[in-house]
Amino acid sequence: MAVLKGIERGMIMKAVKVVIAVVALASAPAAVAENLINYSEDANGRLYYYDSDTIRTVNGGYITVWTVQDGSRDRTVSWRTKRVLWQIDCDGMQSGAVSFAEYDANGRLLDSDSWSPSMTPDVPRSVGYSLVEAVCGK
Repeated sequence: MAVLKGIERGMIMKAVKVVIAVVALASAPAAVAENLINYSEDANGRLYYYDSDTIRTVNGGYITVWTVQDGSRDRTVSWRTKRVLWQIDCDGMQSGAVSFAEYDANGRLLDSDSWSPSMTPDVPRSVGYSLVEAVCGK
């Protein structure tokens, strides 16, 4: 009888472990697939990408898109990755940042903010101009 109770207890413990594992996996954040496309690099070695899966047309005919900056080779910044949401006016060749988030090498959030974009003309051959050209197909 004692042996049977030990076997039952072992089976119950295995079942509990399986349930805990399933709950942990179900509650973990899902991996987000990105379609990052390189559009520029600056003099400090920072690489710029836009996520083509996030391109949206919003009110007023503007386009929004999330970009990712890889600062791993740029010694002038304290963050490793920076994500920025841009609003773009393709006809006017201008853009404005809407939101940003900066992360360290371990993926921890360092800083973030959001605001109403101030649209400014993008200077030809600049990083911003390269984004507008890439996203607007110009």
